[in-house]
Amino acid sequence: MLTALRLGRRLVTEVPASGPARRAFVEIRPVTTTADSDAHRQQWTRSDPDRTFTIEQWTTTATGFDYDIGVVLVRAVTVTGETPLVAAIER
Repeated sequence: MLTALRLGRRLVTEVPASGPARRAFVEIRPVTTTADSDAHRQQWTRSDPDRTFTIEQWTTTATGFDYDIGVVLVRAVTVTGETPLVAAIER
């Protein structure tokens, strides 16, 4: 997982929800830098252990087909580096 995040990949995963009729997700999104854009133009991926990430945790109802209805942002945080990232994920 850390290797993918170091390379600037977005990660979304389902996590335990607050109740049986709810679903919860966490999205970890790397902040793209100029160096990332330059690497992408040259058709390669840049590894960065000090990358900045935005972490968002969402919850929604588990019933129905449209999970966008009633979605609630539970938590949002921005961290820089792997140690703060791991600490934020573990919270």
